[in-house]
Amino acid sequence: MSNKLICPNCHRGHDLSDYINETNAEMAFSIALTVPAPLSSLVLQYTQLFAPLKSKLSLDRRAKIIESLHLEGCDIARVAYGINVMLDNHAKGELKSPIKNHNYLLKVMAGYTPPNISERKKYTLTDKQIKFFGYRLCQDDAFAMSNAKVGESQGEFLTRIEYELKNPDKVKQWYGYINKISQQTEQ
Repeated sequence: MSNKLICPNCHRGHDLSDYINETNAEMAFSIALTVPAPLSSLVLQYTQLFAPLKSKLSLDRRAKIIESLHLEGCDIARVAYGINVMLDNHAKGELKSPIKNHNYLLKVMAGYTPPNISERKKYTLTDKQIKFFGYRLCQDDAFAMSNAKVGESQGEFLTRIEYELKNPDKVKQWYGYINKISQQTEQ
């Protein structure tokens, strides 16, 4: 009995394991796409901490790790803080991999203190300001060069920037660009 299947698109014979791996990859990436936008790349980096020393992390295992984080409705800032601390500690050699569970992440997240509320309010924009600055930022060549993603259309870029401007941390990060636009508008 053969473990070969015929692809309906290319009509080539493929081993059954190829289809299983493709299904696992689709599952891992569909789970990763459900992770809130600012966390998705951090979560993928975090899963690498689980990788065995002498082999790659299977897509099935990666999907299970992401799923076990239960990120729906989470405090994004707290999880991002925890993962960033872990990645920094791993880069410094203070955290050995592979890690076995999320216990260390939970411990680090417990030490998170949110930024000062008044500091966050200082960088909070109204909906009207978000639309205005979002459009202007996307038109700024220097900003677009450093923040646009490869293959992203102008509309997708604008939508993403407007979404990110709802986050006071992003406003603070981009304050130089926003201040420059404000000064140009006043003139």
